[in-house]
Amino acid sequence: MGAGTKDSANRFTGVVMGKDSGQDMIGLYGYQSGVNTFGLMQNGRAFFGASSGGGRIWIDGTTAELYGGDGGDSETGMTIHLANLHPEKKSDAIKIGGGVFRVTYDGALEATSANILGTIYARAG
Repeated sequence: MGAGTKDSANRFTGVVMGKDSGQDMIGLYGYQSGVNTFGLMQNGRAFFGASSGGGRIWIDGTTAELYGGDGGDSETGMTIHLANLHPEKKSDAIKIGGGVFRVTYDGALEATSANILGTIYARAG
């Protein structure tokens, strides 16, 4: 089921509810000029942005992760494990650029090749 319009090139702009030929599961999907721009799927996952644009953002309700950019944990992507949902884990709470900047749940910070400007305050070291 859907609602929208088609332009002179037969490209759809609107919203589809269900499973169309371009999707692998039932959900609510949005299109702009034939390009899939968002999806809310039955499995608790959602995305916003066209995959062709390199800026698609994913929200995964099954793992409490927010990721996006150029493919999540890829060289230019980003992954954030939302809030403090898994404090018992020793995994990254925030990881950007495939791990060049990481903050773990226990507060450890790693910034590869960091260039830090300004005043730094430290309690030790």
